[in-house]
Amino acid sequence: MTINTKPPKRVLIVDDQQRVLDVLREILASVRHKHAYEITTAQSVADTLATVQREPFDLILLDMVMLGIGDPMLRTDRAST
Repeated sequence: MTINTKPPKRVLIVDDQQRVLDVLREILASVRHKHAYEITTAQSVADTLATVQREPFDLILLDMVMLGIGDPMLRTDRAST
């Protein structure tokens, strides 16, 4: 048996509906992969922007239809590259 020593992949899930956050969290928890997933969630534009400015993520699952989220997130991402 081998022990997984790889650091977890960091995932941010952004949606204003709690049910969507719960389902996506369950799906990621059930995936068998060589990396574990460390999941963070956000339900508002303000929380999302504060979270991505303070922490790095390997993947962001973003509800682009959520009111006001798309444009600020794209600007934040471009500014960090």
